[in-house]
Amino acid sequence: MAEGPFVSRAVRDTTRFLLGSAFEIELDDQGRFVLPEALRTYAEIEKEAVFAGLGRWVEIWDGGRWVERQKYLDKRGSALAERLAKANAR
Repeated sequence: MAEGPFVSRAVRDTTRFLLGSAFEIELDDQGRFVLPEALRTYAEIEKEAVFAGLGRWVEIWDGGRWVERQKYLDKRGSALAERLAKANAR
């Protein structure tokens, strides 16, 4: 969740955004689960789902949209890293 004091509106709003649409998932005996319809709709998953590990959480993407995102990151990765470095230096 967002770091900072709970009395901060930005912290509460960020946490609410991240957790407000969270779902508890039950695994079957083989460790499988059904992705809730609301999440499939939000992620616009049509056929293939991609799980992207991001530290302590996982994102679920439509396969085609993930390929497009990877292309975006490949083209802009250096600029994004520089912007992050500047933000962390403040």
